[in-house]
Amino acid sequence: MPRKPTETVQVNLRMKEADRRRLAQAAEKRGVSLNAEMLQRLKESFDQEAARSLDETAQKLEAAAMRLESVSLTIPSATLTLSADAPTSFPNRRRLIRKRGRSPDEG
Repeated sequence: MPRKPTETVQVNLRMKEADRRRLAQAAEKRGVSLNAEMLQRLKESFDQEAARSLDETAQKLEAAAMRLESVSLTIPSATLTLSADAPTSFPNRRRLIRKRGRSPDEG
């Protein structure tokens, strides 16, 4: 039967004595148990990982936005330039297509 996510479990951990001492000293400074110190440091490492992932995603979105900021589309007999402040829909589409002599449904 699988364990519940809220269940406390015991885990055996192997580490160098020097690392254990560092953790024990840090725990003593903070006034917490060695177990609490290790758990806090593990949680912080996951939080930092999540923050890095969010930062990377934000950077990718920013780069994509910059690339899309000024995109030119070439259509026979017309050139459209889109910028960040342009509307997301094309209300003048019918008028542009009619200028080319085609019906809106053909475009």
